[in-house]
Amino acid sequence: MLKNRYIFLILLLILSVNILLSCAEKNASLLDYQVYPMTVKGSYTSGDINAEIIAVLLSGGEGTVEYFSPAALESIKVTISEAGNILEAQGVSLPLVNKEKISDAEIIIAMLSLDSEQLVLTESADKNREASAVFETKYGRVCVTYNQEGIPQKFETEDSSLVFFAEKIENGSE
Repeated sequence: MLKNRYIFLILLLILSVNILLSCAEKNASLLDYQVYPMTVKGSYTSGDINAEIIAVLLSGGEGTVEYFSPAALESIKVTISEAGNILEAQGVSLPLVNKEKISDAEIIIAMLSLDSEQLVLTESADKNREASAVFETKYGRVCVTYNQEGIPQKFETEDSSLVFFAEKIENGSE
């Protein structure tokens, strides 16, 4: 009797581990597009700003965001790194030192650098809906919408204050 109980507990443990591992594999696949270096072309809205950008990530959490429109932001480049954030415009580089004001570039780089430990919730796709996932970042929750191939198309802050549409993603494997 005791032997059967141990066998049952061992089988239950094995089943639980398999279920957890299968969930972890599925969640990790949400981030398969992240092969560094990674270049993402897209557009975003934040408040009154509608901008077209190219973000280049060299590693998770570090990269540059270069603006192409509107005209007022054209050719501005923001570099986000552990060493510090830098704004470049017309050949002049300035450190971004205001720690209380988070730049849109910081949020975009964080959105593109999500990791599986930040995953809060997933919603599977069906034939009428795209897949989506919610991640918890230091800037708040981010909802990511994926197309049927598993490529992220839209990144949105929880309060919709910043919405980024990824038009094209190229990475180190291409």
